[in-house]
Amino acid sequence: PNDPAGDAWVEQLVHFDEELRLGHDPSTHSTHDTELQSTQNFLVHLQALWGRAPKKIGPYTLVRSLGQGAIGPAFLVEAPATHKTCVLKILWPDLTGDPSLRQQFLREAINVQTLRHPQVAAVRDARLAGAICLVVQDFLSGVSLAQWRLQHSRPIPWPLALSF
Repeated sequence: PNDPAGDAWVEQLVHFDEELRLGHDPSTHSTHDTELQSTQNFLVHLQALWGRAPKKIGPYTLVRSLGQGAIGPAFLVEAPATHKTCVLKILWPDLTGDPSLRQQFLREAINVQTLRHPQVAAVRDARLAGAICLVVQDFLSGVSLAQWRLQHSRPIPWPLALSF
């Protein structure tokens, strides 16, 4: 628990830093771990000196990059008003320039909005925001298929694969 190199400690610190960067009140994060509290205080001072302003994509506040796929990058974002964490997917700029691909991207996202299934991330928004074609979906936390594969050398059993 008090191991600065421990995963839980690092996860708490990353979460604290993300909330601090987004302008949330860091005083709500109390802890009895003096090393963690000291590091959090350092981040508060660093924020005051560095002034990392949240970046926006359309109305969404960027938290961090999640990676990229065939159609474009994905970001963890905070939704306006609700402050809910979501995934924002952007169509690559060269694909956005093609009207038929842009329309297909948005049409498919709008079709997914009608789906309600526990293993399908709900689409919350699909739009053209300036020159950016974006889709916003619920963020489903947990172990990704890539993370699971790194931890296991055997093939994935079918029932388990269906749950990803």
